[in-house]
Amino acid sequence: MRGPPIPSGLTAPTIDLNETEAPARPASEDLSTLVPPSPVERSRGVRFELLEPVGEGAMATVHRAFDHELNRIVAFKVLKPNASTSVTRRLQSEVELTARLDHPGVVPVHGVQTLADGRAGYAMKLVTGRTLRELIGTARHQHAQGNLPDQAHDLDARLGIFLRVCEALAYAHSKGVIHRDVKPDNIMLGSFGEVYLMDWGIARRMVRSPIEPAEDLDAGDEAGAAERHTEVGQVFGTLAYMAPEQARGEVERVDVRTDVFAMGLLLHELVLLRRAYEAKGRDAQLSQARNADLGPPLPAEGCPPGPPELLAISRRATMADPTLRYPTILELAADVERFLRGEATVALPDNRWRRARRWLSRRQGLMITLLAAALPLGALAVASTWSFQQIRLHDQAIHAQHHRVGLTNHQREVARRGQSIESHLLWVEGQLDAIAAAAEYAWARGTPTQRPNWSAADYADPDRAPAGLRDSDAYGKPISQEFAVYTVAPQVADPLWREDLARADGLRELLFEVLGRAPARAADERAGPSGSPPAEDERPIVWAYVALERSGLMYMAPGARGWDEQYDPRTRPWYRSTVGTRGNVWGKPYVDLMGQGRLLSATRALHTPEGGFLGVAGVDLSFEQVIEQLVAAEELPGFRTAWLVDRDGRVMVESTARDASFIVPATEKLDPGIDFGLIRHASVREAALEGRGGQVELEEEDGAILVSWSALPSMGWLYGVEVELEPWMKGSVVP
Repeated sequence: MRGPPIPSGLTAPTIDLNETEAPARPASEDLSTLVPPSPVERSRGVRFELLEPVGEGAMATVHRAFDHELNRIVAFKVLKPNASTSVTRRLQSEVELTARLDHPGVVPVHGVQTLADGRAGYAMKLVTGRTLRELIGTARHQHAQGNLPDQAHDLDARLGIFLRVCEALAYAHSKGVIHRDVKPDNIMLGSFGEVYLMDWGIARRMVRSPIEPAEDLDAGDEAGAAERHTEVGQVFGTLAYMAPEQARGEVERVDVRTDVFAMGLLLHELVLLRRAYEAKGRDAQLSQARNADLGPPLPAEGCPPGPPELLAISRRATMADPTLRYPTILELAADVERFLRGEATVALPDNRWRRARRWLSRRQGLMITLLAAALPLGALAVASTWSFQQIRLHDQAIHAQHHRVGLTNHQREVARRGQSIESHLLWVEGQLDAIAAAAEYAWARGTPTQRPNWSAADYADPDRAPAGLRDSDAYGKPISQEFAVYTVAPQVADPLWREDLARADGLRELLFEVLGRAPARAADERAGPSGSPPAEDERPIVWAYVALERSGLMYMAPGARGWDEQYDPRTRPWYRSTVGTRGNVWGKPYVDLMGQGRLLSATRALHTPEGGFLGVAGVDLSFEQVIEQLVAAEELPGFRTAWLVDRDGRVMVESTARDASFIVPATEKLDPGIDFGLIRHASVREAALEGRGGQVELEEEDGAILVSWSALPSMGWLYGVEVELEPWMKGSVVP
């Protein structure tokens, strides 16, 4: 199968079959009404068609673009005209580096392409929302109007975003990558709570690859304003958010602590709502950056002074001497989390005065009572009553504050889990897309194979089964890791299904390749030093297959016994739910007639070049494995259940169903699949229709519960967790 053309001098990312995420869609945009240009209206072989520009930097412009292969809207970053060779090399480094950073906080790459005018570029997920700079501006405006910021803009919310950026940076650092351009403009806040660290254009590997450009680019390439734009020249980065070693061009001293410095500047701005570096003009800013001249931590006009603990954390992160900073992003984040929990921070340890102040802040009412004891006895009763009331009100305020922090942290954890689930399921869709594209090519222009194949009946007979079968604990029976298995619907003409089998067999190697894969993060955790693939019982995909409409042929890997002679794939729930659709379909869970229990399937309808229906490609996931590895959150205090809900509010997966019994249906019976019904919470059903996250406390017969859910925007689903409120409060930061 041919991929998109590759820009001159660029190597296509090695994840072309692992592309996962569809673009985030604007709330006002209905892609079902989007009619792509016909093949006649675009150049032959062009995958990404540029639409209007949505952003511009020093080196490149970002456009909305239409992906003709997958019928979706993406973002396309393309170099400006007459870009130098060094800038082109830098784009090459950027696309390869970004493609390898598989993290929910890094926008995924979808492909590369050279435009007709020779400019190189690459496609990525289109993120809709706003930048962190816009959020800071709104918070500053709310203060200036004499109001406290709303919940989406207050300090807790801003610190939550800061911690999400820390997570993305820590992941990049674990892969040996330094961003070098962290700033509010490069942090995108998606419409559904996503936080993305963008623009890895000047990121640097701590161990540089042969294709990465040298640091001493031609100074004549400088472009952009120093105040807000990335410099292209001897000094790389944005002066207003630059560490001194970076501003001085000391490349050998640039390491993870350079990003720590930038995050310290970002924390300063999030707390005080004004930049730490505010000099005007490039020369003044360069001098300020080279000397780490932050000046006094004064808040923006109309804004409150920042908590001393946070200012101390920012100051430690922005020390001129890198050895005095936090050594890692994780340690910086940990100190911010200590502040949120009301604990003493590493940057500002408790001395006697601060310990006393912390003690007094928790016991303010008690001190008032003690002072009241010195008043005349006639006023003592009144003073005592007032004091006890103050104690009660103070305790209620402290409890409410802790409760709100706990809710925020819990919702952030649910959102983090939701992003991880979405990334995993979109990776699965990427594998399905590869199979479907290869299958459509095989029936349109492929060459039929002449290799031996074995049916399900052959596998059931030891005398006819292929050689090399081995017992598999994961499948509970002998399987072949070399040959697929097929079956044909009853009463189908022999020549018809044999022709389909000869074409389906051309997919054999791809199907087995897909079975042996795992998402990059899961593979990193499980692979040994040699980078070996995950164990068989840990692989996400159980079956990979195609089923054909005209012959009722089912062709699947791995090879094993199972189907009986009455089996017809066209009657199965995963097949019926896919007929008449475009794009990927997640159907109801169903019981596998090959003996693998309950499965969750992702399927895609196959079509001829003329638009006729060919059949269905699919991959199956183990229902129990999805619960255990993705959905369940049993380590959360008071955990009751977790679930995935589709856009109609129908439960697709629920952790409480893990141990539920099920019946294997007879082959000849029409199987409707497993229906868990609608989610029982009305607020969640409403949120599913609107595609938004949320949180609600509910009173039920057996006690109060906390229900939190996060949107999976590219899937159109919600991920939710229910916890019992009282155990959760005891196990969280709530006292």
